[in-house]
Amino acid sequence: MRVYHQPSGSSHITPGVKRIMTCTIAVFAIQVIATSVMKTSFIEDYFALTPRKAIENFWIWQFFTHGFMHNVLSFWHIFFNMLALFFFGHVVERRYGTSKFYICYIGCIVFAAIVHAINAYINTSAGIPAVGASGAIMGILMVAACLMPHATVYFMFILPMRMRTLIWILIGFELYNALMFPHSSVSAAAHLGGLAAGYLFFRYGQGVIQWIDRLEMQMEKQNKIQEQKKYKNMRGKVDELLDKINSNGINSLSDKEKDFLKKASKKYRDD
Repeated sequence: MRVYHQPSGSSHITPGVKRIMTCTIAVFAIQVIATSVMKTSFIEDYFALTPRKAIENFWIWQFFTHGFMHNVLSFWHIFFNMLALFFFGHVVERRYGTSKFYICYIGCIVFAAIVHAINAYINTSAGIPAVGASGAIMGILMVAACLMPHATVYFMFILPMRMRTLIWILIGFELYNALMFPHSSVSAAAHLGGLAAGYLFFRYGQGVIQWIDRLEMQMEKQNKIQEQKKYKNMRGKVDELLDKINSNGINSLSDKEKDFLKKASKKYRDD
């Protein structure tokens, strides 16, 4: 599915999109070198998503790493994924910010991988490796469509349509492929998983992120209270030792007490 976004306003590439594209292209270059020059399949063996390995061998990193890999025999695989990310990624990143954009992108990769793995076991293809960012790209397309459903895109670079219409076409197309071609080398299940993850992020992600932000703020507050309590206790101990020095002299302190004063003095200077 090839689409082109007719931008409204600035569409300059955003930092998160740039970093993900750079990482993905770099990984693809490493794949090409490893496969064609070094004649090794090490990267695909360990980092592509092979459901049986990922689950039965507990190679759970594959649920993440496969999303930055692509088929080295098909340049168009990575080209169209990165093209879609370039056109639509900035919409999501500008709306939610770079850190939350990363959460969305990686979340879509992992969720799509889980759906693919379940489907692979159902269709007895759990031993076949899968690579590609398509699940994440589908998720980004879904979020972008929810944010700007009436924006104009060009289907196959020719036919203008609304973003909302495009998403329904994608859903119908992927459902058809999933039902009619369950053993296809292109994982329609992963694409549907990515679309579902994108919708879940749009619908519930902001609330979850706000809950995480509140939890982090509460933890920071508790840590600050603990630090203040430690500081107060340390200050009391220092005052006690200084009184001891005033009364009996420095030699009245034990080595442990002297060491404590040195550490406390260093902490005061650092603060």
